Amino acid sequence: MELIPAIDLYGGRVVRLTEGRFDRASVYPLEVSALGEMFLQAGARWVQLVDLEGAKLGEPRHLDAIKALKTLGLKVQFGGGLRSVERCLRALEAGADRVMVGSALFEPDTSPEGFAEAMGEALVAAVDHRGGRVSIRGWTHETGIAVDRALEELSRKGVSLFLVTCADRDGTMGGPDLGTYRRVCPRYPIIAAGGIRGIEDLRALKACGAEGAVAGKALYEGGLDLREALEVLKWG
Repeated sequence: MELIPAIDLYGGRVVRLTEGRFDRASVYPLEVSALGEMFLQAGARWVQLVDLEGAKLGEPRHLDAIKALKTLGLKVQFGGGLRSVERCLRALEAGADRVMVGSALFEPDTSPEGFAEAMGEALVAAVDHRGGRVSIRGWTHETGIAVDRALEELSRKGVSLFLVTCADRDGTMGGPDLGTYRRVCPRYPIIAAGGIRGIEDLRALKACGAEGAVAGKALYEGGLDLREALEVLKWG
């Protein structure tokens, strides 16, 4: 299982939201390049870079941060405001290895097949949810679509990798939504996110069959040592 450290940006600053709420943001006095270097030295191969401002406004605002991470030799999974194929291609051209698309896949006037065809394996469908129902537009709008139904439909339309985030747990360090992951990981390729506290949570997600896990606040606030966690996952 791949452990992916997360960097979330808003207004040019590194932040972490609690429960996906913009009014509950923790700000960290860190630079993207310095964080990337720390993650690289700990042994990480991937970094998840989320443009929260882009997610809220509908258009990326921090594409330049991709280059800072790529220069270090890291692979970048980028998302936030990628609501058209054109914007996804711009992110890939900026250096992203994978692009995360959420809102656009659930809007009535867009085609998931079009994204899957254009991006192929570089596409990650971001299935964010509250209480098992998909949330979009920076977690500000509830669709009413069940997570399982969303995964089934998107898989049928050509999507091959999913990032499933429980917004209610994101940034809380309250533990991951293991019930959902036990149900969906055996059926789909899943990267899990939201609520991770420490190594035991990572072991539990690996046991669920998750292909990857994203850690954020636990890394920033001392609950999870990245180097140790990567070693544990490497050797079982």
